[in-house]
Amino acid sequence: MPKNDRLATECATTEVIAHVNGLLNNYLAIFKEENQHLERLREQLADKDSLIFSRKNMRGHLTASAILFDHEKRSIFLVYHRFLKLWLQPGGHLDFGEDPLEGAFREFIEETGLRQVKLHPWHEANAIAIDMDTHFIPHNKSKDEGEHYHHDFQYLFSFDGQGSDAVVNIAQEEVSQFRWVSLTEMQRRDFDPRLKRVARKIENLIL
Repeated sequence: MPKNDRLATECATTEVIAHVNGLLNNYLAIFKEENQHLERLREQLADKDSLIFSRKNMRGHLTASAILFDHEKRSIFLVYHRFLKLWLQPGGHLDFGEDPLEGAFREFIEETGLRQVKLHPWHEANAIAIDMDTHFIPHNKSKDEGEHYHHDFQYLFSFDGQGSDAVVNIAQEEVSQFRWVSLTEMQRRDFDPRLKRVARKIENLIL
């Protein structure tokens, strides 16, 4: 397919952009103090950036992720990201037009093999992501990708049935290990600042 034709098929419609903008506005209505660090996403949506789903859009594109929370052990599930060399929540790029929540489920299952999960009950009363974030991604020579930004919608998951006895099957392409980290350890040790923010949200909003 010629490049121009391919890009045309990747262009988000006005309705899709409006949907994403609505998700952002609903989130900021609850977490007003986070308005500043989401300014880049707000600007892209205000500009009606039709390539906001495209991985070729170095200005920024959409991703989704999931925090699996074990309430009994007060711990969250993390995977080790090979490229970024960080312990992070499972997640990845949204497919074109994909709803962020659907993308979070898809990416979580693809990266962990865990299907015995469900959306955490917190989301029943709060029809928003538990966290949204814009973060910088460095140049990746192996993928021929320049430096860019990810606009990530993060949701909270819990176990559905089997609990921590479920078998983890890590996809080895981008992640290599997994571990459970307590909320206390998350706050005290050198983890990503966003994870620390989410740990505080869990402590303040759920526990």
